[in-house]
Amino acid sequence: MRLCRRKMRTALLIAAVLTLLLSMSVSAAENGVSTHIEAQIISSENMPADIPFTVVLGAVDQAPLPAVTEKTVKKSGTVVFDDIVFTEAGDYYYTLTQKTGKEKYVQYDSEGPYAVIVRVTNDPKAPGGLAVAVSGWRGKPDQDPGKVTKPDSFTFRNKYNKPTKTVTHTNHGGNPGKKGSTVKTGDTQNPGLWLLLACGAAAGILVMAGMKRRS
Repeated sequence: MRLCRRKMRTALLIAAVLTLLLSMSVSAAENGVSTHIEAQIISSENMPADIPFTVVLGAVDQAPLPAVTEKTVKKSGTVVFDDIVFTEAGDYYYTLTQKTGKEKYVQYDSEGPYAVIVRVTNDPKAPGGLAVAVSGWRGKPDQDPGKVTKPDSFTFRNKYNKPTKTVTHTNHGGNPGKKGSTVKTGDTQNPGLWLLLACGAAAGILVMAGMKRRS
């Protein structure tokens, strides 16, 4: 009988602890704050519409991450990662990197990744008691946030450098050393024709001279 009572007390104690832990986690989620991180992909106008660009979100020092950390757009667009929930005040650091692909004629953004800082502060007036702000810069996360230039958006710029076709005209029968010769279609001066006419005239003169001698 006493053994049964002890087991019941132990079970009730475990249930109470689990209930307390569950209520604490629910309370923390309710009192937390969420935000998302996004990046812009801007490509030149002549970029083919089917060229993909992938942005990777990385965490520094085990900062919380969304379930999907790689997203792709074609040509140009906005990459938006899912919301991240923060339950404690602090600075959370991330990196935003565009993958360098192997698409022909594409010049990928070469200015390097972004360092992103999500600053969570205690704010009794904010919903959940926490406020959040997202900023960042080009460079490494270990740089002093107060000594760097912070852009309005995290933007990767790409170019398409397909070479233009050059048309070369070949001068058949002309001087092989000359390139791009222009063919004249209205030229009436033909040396071969003049030589033929001259030979014909000379032959005619000789025939006439021979006829005079006979007579």
